[in-house]
Amino acid sequence: MTSSRRQMFDVSHLDIKCGDCGKQIQELPLQTSMDRPIYCRDCDANNRAAGPRSGSGFRGSRF
Repeated sequence: MTSSRRQMFDVSHLDIKCGDCGKQIQELPLQTSMDRPIYCRDCDANNRAAGPRSGSGFRGSRF
């Protein structure tokens, strides 16, 4: 099994701050379009642990 690390993009020149805590973000695992809030690693992990937001889609039935 090969351990591949996700490609990170340097965004330090964009002066991006976390949407929750305001911490400066230096790298992202994606290129952003800046149309949604961006979270630092810690806040992203906390948001994911809290579960999906209400009204965000899947209701249990595909039909």
